[in-house]
Amino acid sequence: LDEYLRSRHTEDQKVRLKKEQEHLRPVPARQMEVMCRMEESPASLHGTVRINKSIYSEPDSAIGINCRTVMGPYEVQIYRIDGPAQWIATHPTKPEGESSVLLEHILPSLLRKPRALIRWTHRELLFPHPICKKFYSRLKREDESGAEREFLRSINLIQYLPLSEILVGMELILETESIHLFEDLQSLLLGERRPAEVVAISHRLGQ
Repeated sequence: LDEYLRSRHTEDQKVRLKKEQEHLRPVPARQMEVMCRMEESPASLHGTVRINKSIYSEPDSAIGINCRTVMGPYEVQIYRIDGPAQWIATHPTKPEGESSVLLEHILPSLLRKPRALIRWTHRELLFPHPICKKFYSRLKREDESGAEREFLRSINLIQYLPLSEILVGMELILETESIHLFEDLQSLLLGERRPAEVVAISHRLGQ
């Protein structure tokens, strides 16, 4: 063993080890004595699970399904366990009390009951940029009763497009006199008339 190690203790190996060490991260300090924690529970009606005091979202398809949430030092892995274990979501591990909720996970459930937007605990997640609040206000001006649903449908385009493109589209639509804001936004971003430069002008939003 000593001879084996000496043969590999070369200058080249030292350089390679130094380069590799640059990519290593220290294990974060943990209050728990173990490096991971595991909980099993069904997802809530909004598609979330709780571990300790933190909440993590799951895809809409996991609502009501028994899930295993494994919290490691860097990542939280969520698996469905009705039948063979199947991975369904990954989140960065959050400090105690903080949450990781992805729009693409929870929007489908909110769309089924759009009035819940008003009292939803994580409501601010739906307005990641000031342009979103302007778009929502314009929707309320055009149709007070349907504004929540139309706004959720607009943000739900994140299932197909990056958020940056949706924000640019909202800004462009607000510059028009449109009264069919969602339909025009959808046509702009997903329809045949979608302008190729819609991403290029994202600097207008500071992206």
